[in-house]
Amino acid sequence: MESPHTGRSESVCETPGNLGEGLPVGAKTPKPLSASLKERLKRTRRSFSAPQSVAKRLKVTPGEQVDAASGQSAGERADGTAVTASQTDLLRLRDTLKKDVQEKMEMLRRLKMAKTYRTKNDLTALQDLIRKWRQCSQTVLCELQSALLVDGRKASLGQLVDHLGLDDGLLHFDRTLDDFADP
Repeated sequence: MESPHTGRSESVCETPGNLGEGLPVGAKTPKPLSASLKERLKRTRRSFSAPQSVAKRLKVTPGEQVDAASGQSAGERADGTAVTASQTDLLRLRDTLKKDVQEKMEMLRRLKMAKTYRTKNDLTALQDLIRKWRQCSQTVLCELQSALLVDGRKASLGQLVDHLGLDDGLLHFDRTLDDFADP
């Protein structure tokens, strides 16, 4: 807005720095803003976001390849700055090292899981329990054989095992000897 008498433009908004400055003696002072107008101005200022960085324009030489996905040449970084060959080598090395570290972390996680499984499920304790179960079942079968009479005589261990539907391998039962392999 051009003031007719001064040739200066008047400020629309009042700030503490320009209050009463530069106004001629007979000029009107600007009207204070209403509360609703101040609130609207605050909201519009908050919603405006300027871009943080402006990409630099670089010349792309015919030797450089342009990445179609990002629209950048191979010699450019995301912020638009140029990258030398040694820097690209270092970036590739960093990427391969990150990938290696990720693979090693996955292997370490798997090894920890296997260790946890083995400590929770102690195989030696399980083998001891299986051995105890086998000894108890063999003892019970021998006692059952002596207690039961089939046709007035003692039943064979093979007949008892068959009658009860037990697996010979679990009991370590040898049919040729009609006895247990490890009593």
